[in-house]
Amino acid sequence: MSIAEKLGIAVAKWRLRKVGQESFNLHEVLSSVCRVLIVLPPGDLTVEELDLLVSPLSPEGVTLLCVGRPSIPVDGWEVMELSHEDLTLLRLPKKEVLKEFGGYDLAVDLHLPYFLPSAYICGASGASLRVSTDPEAPFPFFNLRYSTRAVSLGGRCCSLGKLFSSSA
Repeated sequence: MSIAEKLGIAVAKWRLRKVGQESFNLHEVLSSVCRVLIVLPPGDLTVEELDLLVSPLSPEGVTLLCVGRPSIPVDGWEVMELSHEDLTLLRLPKKEVLKEFGGYDLAVDLHLPYFLPSAYICGASGASLRVSTDPEAPFPFFNLRYSTRAVSLGGRCCSLGKLFSSSA
């Protein structure tokens, strides 16, 4: 890990130091989800696998943030891309990029291992529930680290969808 990355993590943790310090009831949060942010890393994934993740929640709006990959068009969802030009030298999203990601109830980052730019966006999203599939992902970026044995993106979507449907 480079010095810039280490500094970026320290700056991000300091900026998000007051985010999500309160406890939550998973059932209550999931049953009231209106807006969802899903961050996708590179890898193979189908629209059907994404739907397995989102359908148990029945949200009013879904934003799909594609990081380092071509976007996946999904009818009715807002689809955005995050590129290296959107990041500072410390690998944090620029302020104008962060303005696009606010007012979410649930933020899910499917990176494995966690990736600082997308983790920071999840932490700054305003979501009361911020989920990572990396069991080592640090607080305050995420307040739920869901460990699954699935190594594929589709498998992680399916596993999280089962968690959401059993808890919603």
